[in-house]
Amino acid sequence: MPEAQFDVERATGGLVMALFVASALLLAGLLYFVLQDIDRRAEAANDSTSQAVRVVPPAPSADPLSPTHS
Repeated sequence: MPEAQFDVERATGGLVMALFVASALLLAGLLYFVLQDIDRRAEAANDSTSQAVRVVPPAPSADPLSPTHS
């Protein structure tokens, strides 16, 4: 095998490995921050000072001219 071809193959292998390691580190970082956010939200949900809001739909109108009554 010519020396130049060997150099290209070795450089390509190094580039592929560097990209693989970089993507693995990126995914590990994203996973870390997502898990950290999940923990923070779980603590906020269990906190006694958090307030829940209940939405009650309005009672239907007794007006016979309203568009909801046909």
